[in-house]
Amino acid sequence: MNIAIDLGNTYSFLICWDNTRSVTDAYIKVKVQGINPSATHDNSCWDAQALHEYLFHLYREYILPSRLVVESAALSVPDILDLNHRRILLDIMEEMLGLAEVSILPRPIALLCGYQLHNPQFPADGDVMIIHLHEKKADLSLLSITETGGITLENYFPAVLPLPFNEAILNDFYSPQEWNWDLVLLTADKSNFLPVENWWASLVPNTNIVVADNLQFAAAEGLYAIGQKSLIYPYEFYLQKYDRHEYSNDILKIPFDTANLELDCSGLYHIFNLRSSTLSYPDHGENRIRFRIYELAPRTGDGIPALPVAAKPVLEVDSLSCDLPEHLEIALDMRAAYLYLDLKTEQPNKNKISIKNFRDQLTVERNNLYELIASKQVNQNLTEDYNNHFLSADRDCQNPLAFELNATLFHLYGLMQLWQEK
Repeated sequence: MNIAIDLGNTYSFLICWDNTRSVTDAYIKVKVQGINPSATHDNSCWDAQALHEYLFHLYREYILPSRLVVESAALSVPDILDLNHRRILLDIMEEMLGLAEVSILPRPIALLCGYQLHNPQFPADGDVMIIHLHEKKADLSLLSITETGGITLENYFPAVLPLPFNEAILNDFYSPQEWNWDLVLLTADKSNFLPVENWWASLVPNTNIVVADNLQFAAAEGLYAIGQKSLIYPYEFYLQKYDRHEYSNDILKIPFDTANLELDCSGLYHIFNLRSSTLSYPDHGENRIRFRIYELAPRTGDGIPALPVAAKPVLEVDSLSCDLPEHLEIALDMRAAYLYLDLKTEQPNKNKISIKNFRDQLTVERNNLYELIASKQVNQNLTEDYNNHFLSADRDCQNPLAFELNATLFHLYGLMQLWQEK
C-alpha cells in the first residue's frame, strides 16, 4: 500500500492506494482536521510531541485498520521546513510505518504535480504562479517548469487575507519589467476567487488565469508524480567555533549559496570543507575538534544574525583530532534532511602511478584470467592461442599498439567464455 499525506494546520488530506490502481482511484481518501486549526502560518507548533501524536492518530484511525503492508509513504508540508523539522517528521514516519525512507515535498510542488496529473494539457514549461487560498490564509508560490518536466520552487510567501500584495511584490512575486507569466493557478473556495481574480487581472492584463476549486486532494496525489523536483532553499548555514571557555556567540556564515542554487529535493551536496587543525584545541591534555553548525532563515541587511537562544544545531562534532582526517568535508543530504561529515578514505595520488606500474598490473590481471580459463578447460583453442600470445611478449614487439589490441581481444574472449560457461 502507498500512502500520501498533505499535512496542514487547518486540514490534512490522506490517501492510500495499491499498485493495482492509480493514485486518483485511491480506496482511502479522507479530509481530516489539521495539526493546529487555530494557527495561521506558524509551524512552531510542529514540535516532536505534537507531530508524533497527530501522525499516530492518523495511523491508528485510517491506515492500521486496512491491515495492508505499507510499501511507501510521502508527505507534503505547507512550507519549506528547515532540516530539524523535516528530520523530526521523517523519524516519526519511518518508525511508525517501518520504512527505510520517506519523502517530503513542499505543498506548492506537490500541488502543481497534482494539477498536471488531472490536466495533461498543462503547458510543459514556463513560469507559474500558484495562489492557494484556504480559510483566511493564502500561499503565494513561484515555480519554474522545464521542458523535461522538472519543477523548481523559486519562492514562497505565506500570508493572512486580505493579501498583503505590496509585500508580495517586494518579495519578487510580481515585476512587470522582468516576469512574463505563462500561467497563474488560483485554487480556493469559490467565495474567495473573485477579488483575487480581479486584483491579478488589474496587475497583469491578458494573463492566463486558471481557476480550480476541485484540487483538495491534488497535493497528496501529486506527491508520487515522476520528474525532478528542486527548490531554492530559504535557509543559510552558520559555523560556531569553540573558544577556550565555552561556545562563542560568534558564528560564521558558510559560503553555500542556498538563495540562488536550485537544490534537488533528493540530492547530495558538499557544502564546504575545513582543515581540522583550525578547529582543534587542547582539552584536559587532549587535542579535540569541537564545533556546531546551525541553520537560520536569512534576514535583511548585511550583518550576521544573532544566534537564537533555543536554536538547535543541525550538526555537532566533538571528537579527538587523531580520529578525524586533516580535511573535514561537510555534506548536505536533502532527502534524509541532515548534514554529515563525509569522511572519505585517502585516495591514491594518481600523479604517482607510473605507466610502468599500470602495465605491470594489467599484465598480472591478464595472467590471472588466462590461468582461470585454462583451469576450467572449456575452450582448448582459446587457451592455446592465449598462451601463444603471452609467449610472444617475450620477443621484441615491433608494434606495441597491435600487441595491446590483441591482448585486449583475448581478455574479452576469455571473459565471454567464462560468462557462457557460467
